[in-house]
Amino acid sequence: MTTNISPKQAEEMLKAGDAILVDVRDNDMYQAEHIIYAASVPVEQLNQQQLQVLAEQPKKVIFQCMRGIKSQQASNLAKDLGDKVYNMEGGLVAWKEAGLPTLLGTNTNGPKMSLVRQMQITLGIVLLVIFLIPFLTGLFGFLLYLIPVIGIVLIAAGFVGCCPLMKILGQMPWNK
Repeated sequence: MTTNISPKQAEEMLKAGDAILVDVRDNDMYQAEHIIYAASVPVEQLNQQQLQVLAEQPKKVIFQCMRGIKSQQASNLAKDLGDKVYNMEGGLVAWKEAGLPTLLGTNTNGPKMSLVRQMQITLGIVLLVIFLIPFLTGLFGFLLYLIPVIGIVLIAAGFVGCCPLMKILGQMPWNK
């Protein structure tokens, strides 16, 4: 069972050397800003091998994300570790609200928004346009076939772990 703790409790455990902090946000978000003590392991990449490594080390494990949702997912994945698993409630937002220190990324030209969020916004706009064009122009034709194509690409990206749209977005000037 996972125990929820406050950022202050997490800081006390970390300073005492009793725990390790695992930031489960995506790497772009981690690079932009993270808690000093945190190691980055995105929740999507948290696998059995990594959980085994965490199980074998003597310290408690505190999972943290932006607001506490992904870290709760990570805590659930690590439930086999027993009472050494903690979820930091409120994540990085609560940590900063408590006045605790973070490290800002040194690459000021890097993305201000994660690639995952950029991809979600882009796909949302594309699907909205595909949906609206037939109503505005009366042309239904090929546009309806784009929706399942986008769906197939997203499913394939999920299975493979690589999204072509994210690669394209990563090459955009604002992400350099």
